[in-house]
Amino acid sequence: MVVSAVNVVYNHFAIPLYKSISEHSACSKRESLGLVACGVLAKGKPMKLHDLKPAPGSHRTTKRLGRGPGSGKGKTAGKGMGGQKARSGPNPYRTFEGGQNRLVRRLPYLRGFKNKWRVEYQVINIGELSELPAGDTLSIAMLIEARRVNKHQPVKILGDGELTNALTVEAHKFSASARQKIEAAGGTCVELPWDVVPQSRSRGENVAMVGRTAKREQGTAASE
Repeated sequence: MVVSAVNVVYNHFAIPLYKSISEHSACSKRESLGLVACGVLAKGKPMKLHDLKPAPGSHRTTKRLGRGPGSGKGKTAGKGMGGQKARSGPNPYRTFEGGQNRLVRRLPYLRGFKNKWRVEYQVINIGELSELPAGDTLSIAMLIEARRVNKHQPVKILGDGELTNALTVEAHKFSASARQKIEAAGGTCVELPWDVVPQSRSRGENVAMVGRTAKREQGTAASE
């Protein structure tokens, strides 16, 4: 069947008819692969709304639910054996535990924060040093031997009390009043560094940190 090439006027637009069925089928194939209709744009005509087509494969039919076991999504339609989570609408909140007192309510309120870098000192007041003879030296080793302090925490000297003897006091930290009273009595304050060596997971010393501490000590001694 052959159709003559006559332009049909429809809604004030001239649309050319196809010359033959073979040309119509060729145009249909080209239309299915592209976005435009070759019958209009091939002649230099402007694009119309009906010329726009989605990309192939972009529109898929929705899976029909609840249409028998042969469909793969019958009866419960992929929602499981019913229950609260099978219903439409939002599910329970993320901490929901079935109605019992949930974990976030059972735990106490933890206010503030815990500073893991905090250094807690063992405190000694200068009033306790007044019994030592003048000119004596109080070292950390003497305090550890006397079981006044332990070796796992630094020592700080505070200024509570009075001191009249000239002493050389070794500690990791001195308060301003304690330093003033010791020096006023003619004594000396020797402030020692407190280096914490991090422990490895095997509960031993971290070799890398030990080497780094030794290098730092060597650099301090060289600068002095």
